[in-house]
Amino acid sequence: MLLAAVGYSFIPLAVMLSGSSETPFLFGAGWRGGIAIAYTAFLAARFRGLFFNLAVWKLVGRRLFSLDILLVMFAYFDVVLFAMSIRHLDVAVATMMMELSPILYILVLWFSHRDPTGNQSVARIRPATVFFMLIGLTGITFVILSQEGSKGFLTGSASSLLYVGLLLACASAFITTLNGFSLKWGSALTTSLSEHPGASAGYSRESINLFSATMGGLIAATAVIPIQLSTGLSLGETMSPNVFLLIMVGAAFSHPIAGVAWRKALLTTHDLSINAIDHIRPILSLLWLLPFSFVVVQGDYLIIGTAALITANLLIGFEAEIRWGFKSLILALWGCGTFVYFRDDIYAFLGMGDSEWVVGAYFTWVALSATIFTLLLAFRVASLVSRTNSEEAHAFSVFRKLDRLAQEGVIDTNVREYAARVDAPQNQTDLKEAYTELRGYIAQARPKNWEARQMLSEAESQLDTLVRSKQLGVILGELFALVIFAGMTLIVALLLRPDENLAYARFFVDIFAMLISAVVIFLTVNVWDLYHERAVRQVRERAEYGDYVVRFPDTERRMADLWLSVVVGIAMLATYSGLLAHKWLGLFG
Repeated sequence: MLLAAVGYSFIPLAVMLSGSSETPFLFGAGWRGGIAIAYTAFLAARFRGLFFNLAVWKLVGRRLFSLDILLVMFAYFDVVLFAMSIRHLDVAVATMMMELSPILYILVLWFSHRDPTGNQSVARIRPATVFFMLIGLTGITFVILSQEGSKGFLTGSASSLLYVGLLLACASAFITTLNGFSLKWGSALTTSLSEHPGASAGYSRESINLFSATMGGLIAATAVIPIQLSTGLSLGETMSPNVFLLIMVGAAFSHPIAGVAWRKALLTTHDLSINAIDHIRPILSLLWLLPFSFVVVQGDYLIIGTAALITANLLIGFEAEIRWGFKSLILALWGCGTFVYFRDDIYAFLGMGDSEWVVGAYFTWVALSATIFTLLLAFRVASLVSRTNSEEAHAFSVFRKLDRLAQEGVIDTNVREYAARVDAPQNQTDLKEAYTELRGYIAQARPKNWEARQMLSEAESQLDTLVRSKQLGVILGELFALVIFAGMTLIVALLLRPDENLAYARFFVDIFAMLISAVVIFLTVNVWDLYHERAVRQVRERAEYGDYVVRFPDTERRMADLWLSVVVGIAMLATYSGLLAHKWLGLFG
């Protein structure tokens, strides 16, 4: 996926260097021509047994005229629309607008994955997804306002051509998402090839999947070439043969590698969240463009908007995997950094004057509030950890004792199911039902000796302790106090600053305000995560052995999440440190 992101990131540079904003359709034809040639060479070299098999081509021919191929053909007009958009937009802004595609991909899935009646979508959009999309739209607003003349959007005097450029860039981002239908088309072809005795040629299903998905891309690319070529010529576009050839060569050496790598990544991992790695693409694209074109007049707006877009898309891509504690850290760094950076401008716009305190009073109040918050947090975490350890010890002890009694025939074997249900996430009604059933089995038990009776009695006592602990739920009083002092700390740190005219002092105070506010938000949300992390089934059944074992979490994925949050957090801190250094110290030009 990283290789795919690098390959795709060269598209804006290729469009700009070739001057294709005036010949978008000819550029599209040359670009897809190079892709078609490279795909053909790849399939012929890597899958000779499939590519030169007549039976395979017969099955391919039956699926040539399909909606999936048509949608992929639409997707392959993305570079045409992108080239047209930079007639009216700076290429850097248009590149960032392409970062809309992961957000739009969520909506495409929601509309396309519907039940047979068409009444509801199989793919759900959660409230968190909507929130992240709003963050992304906020980022888009900053990107738009970074463009010269974009202040007209606020006053209603923006040029109509600027609107046209934005719409073209958005349309390019939208139709790019349709490229995913090549995987769907390839999946259907894979099924046909696997069922045909003379077509699979001894290849594994994974290899056939990659062949089929790439074949879908080849067919769509080949089909759009004459359409784009004839359209360009009919519109009077002209391009020298040498430039057209260079476009084909550039496409053949970058885009197909990225396309195959993207399909290979998804077919290998079967984890859509890996698409989040693709969010490095706009950063690389801007890096390649930097020596040639960067005429954005509001660089700070572009940086903040870029950070918002990457943050939103990253969290959407990993929404199901990353805990809210990690999400809150990334969001808090962006939100607090943005507010601190624009704090003086916001006060001036609202006519509130300043909110400057003397240095001593400012740090005194921040230190007092932060100290109380830290004490509450430490008490809450210590209490939660102690309770969690106690619950786990009782849960394992009860389960093992009842499991042993069931194996010895003292108690019904169904007792294990209800013991596991007591430890599973549930509401109080489910907890009461599981507990009642479990007590019924214990009452019907017939211990055969003193050891069994003692074990049954201990299990019964520990069960009561466990259930009582789980009945307590969240201690709202502690959390309420925690939130109150967290809010006080945020208000003092974010809304106020010391009356100090020294530039370095203001720079470090703003960095301090952003960091302490982000950390307070993260720690507050993370306390909730600590509780909910306990609300996970701790034992699972092994069908092959007919017994129950401790459930192990995905530790590798959790470590990946931790490192991801750290890396993104450091990048966010570096970004806003640079912005604040430019604001107060006049660094970076």
